[in-house]
Amino acid sequence: MLSNRPAYERGILQEEPLAQLYEDLEKGIITEDDFDSQAFRRRLDISEISVIEGSYYFEYKTVNSYDGNTTIGRGVITFSRDEKDHDSMHVTAEARTSAGTNYNDETTSTWTGKLSIETGKIDFDENYESHSGIFVYTGERKDNNHWEGTYYWDIKPAAVGEFSLVVYTFPSNRTKSAR
Repeated sequence: MLSNRPAYERGILQEEPLAQLYEDLEKGIITEDDFDSQAFRRRLDISEISVIEGSYYFEYKTVNSYDGNTTIGRGVITFSRDEKDHDSMHVTAEARTSAGTNYNDETTSTWTGKLSIETGKIDFDENYESHSGIFVYTGERKDNNHWEGTYYWDIKPAAVGEFSLVVYTFPSNRTKSAR
């Protein structure tokens, strides 16, 4: 689980599957351990990547290597088959990012990239509405629903850091496609 979980936002996360858990955690109805246990049950099982085509909820965290600025975001990520490259899936996402611990305001971003079916490696570019340039991410799958890796800012390549990405399924009443 990611630390410093932001409060439930409206907009792209309107149907967020973890919204009630966040609300219960904020009200003290459940503990962080209960939250983690219930969220874990909704994790995406990608042991067979070729069948994950569809849209999912995600959380991610970035930590800048220079000063430790930490930013947490959430959103909806979509994996779709690349018909020209059978080893790849297209990755697109919309994210809402909270304010960083040292700087950067709350904002939204879009992602475009690729996921290797064979290796589980993910590469994507993040384009923020709030500033110029693109953040370029490369990550390795750590377990069924978790990637970790590095990023850099294309207009200032020395601006680097690490990221963690965790993907969850929507509640069972939301049917997502699978091949």
